[in-house]
Amino acid sequence: MRLNTPRSILLTALLCAGSLVTSRAASTFVTFSVDMSTNIANGNFNQGTDHVEAHGTFNGYGALTLVQQGTSTIYTNTANDTTDTNGGKMEYKFVINGSNWENPATSQNRAVLLPVTSGDSIILPTAFFNDAGAAVTNNVTFQEDVSQQIAL
Repeated sequence: MRLNTPRSILLTALLCAGSLVTSRAASTFVTFSVDMSTNIANGNFNQGTDHVEAHGTFNGYGALTLVQQGTSTIYTNTANDTTDTNGGKMEYKFVINGSNWENPATSQNRAVLLPVTSGDSIILPTAFFNDAGAAVTNNVTFQEDVSQQIAL
């Protein structure tokens, strides 16, 4: 069998190109969720009239509208990320009404490393919009046993 004919070379090239396209195919189901409670309490977000979206590399910074979870202050939705590579980094931010972009504590986009296997899913932790969660107070009591030093 001759393998150097133009037909066999073309067939080999097509098979190689097909495998490259298949190996680069990416698909990760990503579930976003954001807690809007602080923004609601501060009057920056009105349930029923305002909406919150996720924008990021997964959708070319287009809008993925998040839906309210029951009667809670958490909004969520799932997207199939076919843009970012499996095992790669996906960046995103939450946006109110398509124009009020959040500014998290880091002043950077939020980011996550995606699973390496195509078709896997990831559920992102629920974030507070602008990282503006309720204040947390922790009472701490320090004590030290100095009886050894006193005895000396």
